[in-house]
Amino acid sequence: SFPHATNQTLLAKFKQQHEGSRFFVGTPVMEPAFIIQHFAGRVKYQIKDFREKNTDYMRPDIVALLRSSDSAFIRELIGMDPVSVFRWSTLRAAIRAVAAFKKAGQQWARRAAAGMPRRVSRVPLGELQRLSTSSEKPLR
Repeated sequence: SFPHATNQTLLAKFKQQHEGSRFFVGTPVMEPAFIIQHFAGRVKYQIKDFREKNTDYMRPDIVALLRSSDSAFIRELIGMDPVSVFRWSTLRAAIRAVAAFKKAGQQWARRAAAGMPRRVSRVPLGELQRLSTSSEKPLR
């Protein structure tokens, strides 16, 4: 989030931040654009109104609904930085993470209740430390 950025300062920040990336291609100084190397090829984005076109703010009624949630996690999430939290993408990512953890916990509980052994490969800490200093890989 760059609340006080102009088109030019945002473009300069992009170029500074991503100059070493193989996916970001800068354009000549006078051209107000940047290029992203996608899987299907290069796509040129004009910086003019880029921030305005790429905001994804939630409607106030949705924010109010989430603030009244029974889930303390969701209430606290909504109470955080409003600029970043009120974007759908941020909220979706957080909710998907919670759902994934919940699903994994439910699967673990079902397996434990059925007496199924845990399939967890554990490497002793000493071995991990030794492997991090050498080029060997654990064979499991």
